[in-house]
Amino acid sequence: MTSSDFVIIDTADCNLTKAGIFAIDMADHVRFRFLEQPDANEDHVFVRYSSSPDGGFTQSASSLNIMGRAIWKFCLI
Repeated sequence: MTSSDFVIIDTADCNLTKAGIFAIDMADHVRFRFLEQPDANEDHVFVRYSSSPDGGFTQSASSLNIMGRAIWKFCLI
C-alpha cells in the first residue's frame, strides 16, 4: 500500500474468528494486517505482516485497537 491508496473499512465487522485484513488504529497512523483468532474464547490473535511462513507473531487481541475489516482497496494510477 502507498499513501495515495484508498481503503473501504467495514467498521461493524471486527470479528477476528473469520480471518482477514483488518485496519488497526496505531494513534498517529493506520496499519492493515492479516489477523486471525483461532479460538474466540482466548484473547490471542495471530498477526501476519509478510507472506513468508515466519512473517507473523501472536499478540493479545484486546491490546489491538481494531477499526474494522478492510473490504476494498483503490489504487491511484
